[in-house]
Amino acid sequence: MKKSLLLVTLLLSSVAQAETYFCKTEIQALVNSVIVETTPEELKKDFVVDLSEGVKISGEDDYRGSCESKTLGRVSVIRCNDTLEYSTETLTIFLQSLEFTRIDDNYAYVRTTGGICTKI
Repeated sequence: MKKSLLLVTLLLSSVAQAETYFCKTEIQALVNSVIVETTPEELKKDFVVDLSEGVKISGEDDYRGSCESKTLGRVSVIRCNDTLEYSTETLTIFLQSLEFTRIDDNYAYVRTTGGICTKI
């Protein structure tokens, strides 16, 4: 019984310590073979990143993809990836500055996004 209680306590404490970030988009651009255009303010999307759940568009219910913490030399990041049938999405948070970049690459265009995250 004591072992079961200890296990439940450990599991709950690790869930409570999950890293979650709100990432506010400051700039977004769409690039295809013909044009480069910035996205109007009202069409920009913000993101919620949960290290254990993935990424979701702010205001939506479902998380997608997977995230992991990495240290590349002296740079610590959280990198999230999601591969769909028609596109690959990568969101990277640079932990020292909390700046983020997101790339959505599909057969018709590349959408690039950048901004600042806040740990929540």
